Amino acid sequence: MSAAVVLAARTDLFVHADGEFHGQWWWSSDRPAEVHLVVDSAEWVIGRDLLSWGVRGRVGEGDVQLCPSKPGLWVRLSSPHGEVLLQGSLRRAEDFLARTWKACPRRVESAALDAALDAFLTEVEVQR
Repeated sequence: MSAAVVLAARTDLFVHADGEFHGQWWWSSDRPAEVHLVVDSAEWVIGRDLLSWGVRGRVGEGDVQLCPSKPGLWVRLSSPHGEVLLQGSLRRAEDFLARTWKACPRRVESAALDAALDAFLTEVEVQR
């Protein structure tokens, strides 16, 4: 039996034209390729690679777009219900990501994803 490593950034304050939102980044070793951004009561799942690229430059073409600007990280979230543009702490996002990569380096993440895919394909084959 193993326990998942769960990391969370301190609560961050995201600023939006309509006010302030409390948000938190979190990540679990159970799903190493994902990071989660919880803003008030809404949760967004973002690829860890996308966030890694987003702290270095503008990325994203869909529901999640990221753009760094010292000292902030702009996050645009969109859904069928609407869109919001938030600015949070770039440093906190970078620190959070560094901790996730330390807990689960890319090579370990790749091995975990390969094992999960193999298990899924085996399950599909057994059900045939």
